[in-house]
Amino acid sequence: MDFTISGDLKDFKDLARQICEDELKPVVLELDRKREYPREFLKLIGKTGFMGVWIPEEYGGAGCGLFGLALLAEEIARVCVGTATAYSAIALGTLPVLLSGTEAQKQKYLTKVANGEYIAGFALTEASSGTDAFGGMQTKAVRDGDFYIINGTKQFISNASQADFYSVFAKTNPNGGPRGVSGFIVDKDTPGLSFGLKLEKLGLHCSDTREVVFENCRVPKENLIGGKEGLGIRTVIRTLNKSRVIGGGAHGVGCAQGAYEEALRYAKNRKLFGKRIIDFQVNQHKFANIATEIEMARLMVYEAAWMLDQNLQEHDAGKYAAMAKCAGSDAAMHTVVEAMQIFAGAGYMDSLAAKFYRDAKVLQIYEGTNEVQRDEIARNLMREK
Repeated sequence: MDFTISGDLKDFKDLARQICEDELKPVVLELDRKREYPREFLKLIGKTGFMGVWIPEEYGGAGCGLFGLALLAEEIARVCVGTATAYSAIALGTLPVLLSGTEAQKQKYLTKVANGEYIAGFALTEASSGTDAFGGMQTKAVRDGDFYIINGTKQFISNASQADFYSVFAKTNPNGGPRGVSGFIVDKDTPGLSFGLKLEKLGLHCSDTREVVFENCRVPKENLIGGKEGLGIRTVIRTLNKSRVIGGGAHGVGCAQGAYEEALRYAKNRKLFGKRIIDFQVNQHKFANIATEIEMARLMVYEAAWMLDQNLQEHDAGKYAAMAKCAGSDAAMHTVVEAMQIFAGAGYMDSLAAKFYRDAKVLQIYEGTNEVQRDEIARNLMREK
């Protein structure tokens, strides 16, 4: 078994580290303070091919799969979790097309994401349906000749107003339960599509989060994902299994790594009672514990990403995705709390330590809370013989 990252993946990871250090880190606090979407950074990495790292080569991507996306998302989150969220939300919005779309849909949309021309969004959550995504869904799509008329409101949508298209899920058969849900590709200039005000959040300030509103929004039938009604639940499950490895897992590892490095650098320079604070055993044990936890989470995320690239059965994919999300996001929360304690008063000010602290919490919440992920893990364990 070889744990070495080599070849194109190593080149991508090394280049991502360099770009994030040179181009993102100097402006990260400014983006956070201004609540400014990192469009210039996304344009920059689009020119490097990062936008298509998870997209197959036949659609203009690098063909590095979920594992490649995990490596890049980790590197971006190491510097800014908000920017990583904006980046990974593009993958989240693209995955339904990649996993369930028709060949024509893939050719039209995946190629433009891969070359950096398009940004994508994913619209599932509603006020009445968060973790229970299908049970409380109110958004409906009604067939009208060659179009579907969509009405409803989606909530807490990343890249809202910024994306060029959205993967949207709505009920096409209101009496069909979860199997009555279908997916649609909705272009940003579609009549009847609008956006709410930018939401103020605890963290992820540079990630644009808004309501997405559909008022008699006319979508051509060619934009029905997969060309068939009723594919929504399978598409969403397959999409979220992959995205949880990134949103909670890789982002968590990156966030933890960044906070750990900032705290370690500070501890090696800050002096109290005549010696560096890193020289106090209590702090040495803090760093030993979080370094170990980060490495364990990283291995879990990498394994899950690799496993999902092997096209596992859905129940196995769900288990590994849930494990990766819990491991990464829990490591992030533990690390940022310990890092804040190392920084003490200096960390509580407007600082990178404070930003990591604010950004980390949502990793345990979005794309399915960690409590629900543990339910998923337990269900799969009980199936095993």
